[in-house]
Amino acid sequence: MRRVNSCVAYIGDSVSDVIPIKAANLGFAMKATGCSMLEQNAQIKILDNNFNSVLNAGKWGFNIL
Repeated sequence: MRRVNSCVAYIGDSVSDVIPIKAANLGFAMKATGCSMLEQNAQIKILDNNFNSVLNAGKWGFNIL
């Protein structure tokens, strides 16, 4: 359940994560182990499985877009 003035981020790497990625405000797809359906529905695609990349993308991702 979403709350007012809250932001939800979700990190996924498989087909079962597509629905939560769609529902989240910010969806991350881990490309190294991910699937194409997940990548199509995520806002940000991480090219490696390094969680430091997730932190950097969360900080700077929307500034680049």
